Amino acid sequence: MNGLKYLLDTFNIFAYNKGSYKEKLKSKISSLYGSENVYTTLNGRTAIYLFLKSLSLSSGSQVAVQAFTCNAVINPILANNLEPLYIDITEGSYNMSLEDLNEKITDNTKVLILQHTFGVLADKRIIDFCKQRGIWVLEDCAHTLGNTDVGNWGDATMLSFGIEKMLPTRVGGALIVNNPELIAGVVDEYSEIKPISRWESFKWMINPMLWRCIRLVPEPFTSGVVWILKRIGLLKSGFSVSENQGARLNLTVKDITQVLARVAVDCLASINILLSHRKQLTELYSRELGLNLSGPLVRYPYVPESKEYVDRLIGSIAQLGYPFYDKWFCPVVFPKATNLQKMKYIKGSCPVAEKTSEMIVNLPTGLNVSESKAMEIVNLIRSQKQL
Repeated sequence: MNGLKYLLDTFNIFAYNKGSYKEKLKSKISSLYGSENVYTTLNGRTAIYLFLKSLSLSSGSQVAVQAFTCNAVINPILANNLEPLYIDITEGSYNMSLEDLNEKITDNTKVLILQHTFGVLADKRIIDFCKQRGIWVLEDCAHTLGNTDVGNWGDATMLSFGIEKMLPTRVGGALIVNNPELIAGVVDEYSEIKPISRWESFKWMINPMLWRCIRLVPEPFTSGVVWILKRIGLLKSGFSVSENQGARLNLTVKDITQVLARVAVDCLASINILLSHRKQLTELYSRELGLNLSGPLVRYPYVPESKEYVDRLIGSIAQLGYPFYDKWFCPVVFPKATNLQKMKYIKGSCPVAEKTSEMIVNLPTGLNVSESKAMEIVNLIRSQKQL
């Protein structure tokens, strides 16, 4: 979106709900994934909540979900009075282990959320495994928006547009229903949906501009500026205190406003450019680091040999101008402030995920990183190895 146009749209608050951009957004998503059953939501976690609520499961039913995820996936489970069943990942895949799933599954497991971590595709055998056992599958495509190799594996698909994901908007999500049997339940829950307030919409619109300004603030003052903007309620962060503490959130299904949908529509127009760039950097990292991951990846996972090396490497990359404010996914339920006990995670239950979360370094693949900058990072990794 043109910068001046975005600025004008941000401050034209009385036009926030004018136009038909949500329908245009649904149409674009529909054409990408070949489904007419698209429901826009405020974000990905709202889409998960909507799907789970539409199933009308009995309290205490289990939802299988991998460790090495974020609390935005777990909180909608808790909010529906359901129980997360944590499954370990396979080493090097960053995705759910079919073997561990087979060991942990019970007769009370009713739903599975299949995550494509970073954009690395999950084990598709899990889909057949669940079909044979009558388990609903919600495909988590938060990291694979635009990659049409996925998105139609399960009974439904969740998309998330956030600024750290494939689509550089600040907020927004969608639920795609692939299983005709589940449409009526989703429509029933979605029928009363309302957009967020103008004030909330304004904060989401102005946040990208605020973050750009924050990057211009000298380093000693950055944290103070962030604290002040958050304190007065202008700066939005990805996770609230209540979410980190696993509060039984009284979630309601909220939608984005027309102006936020417009931003998403404009960004989707360049999705192929975004995907192509991320794919190029993914291939560069794999080639230069001798790894075996294919893209496009929203972040490139690199696991060094030692924890000391991890901390040193993150600090060195930050000095190049790519600060790591958060490490996906450290701890096993991200972000760092998450109360794992409140998330009902039992320490030691997913050892591969726990080890990976301690060692992971996320390499950037966004448009702000050129191939030459990516090579700078690669050379830094090589030089750090020699220390």
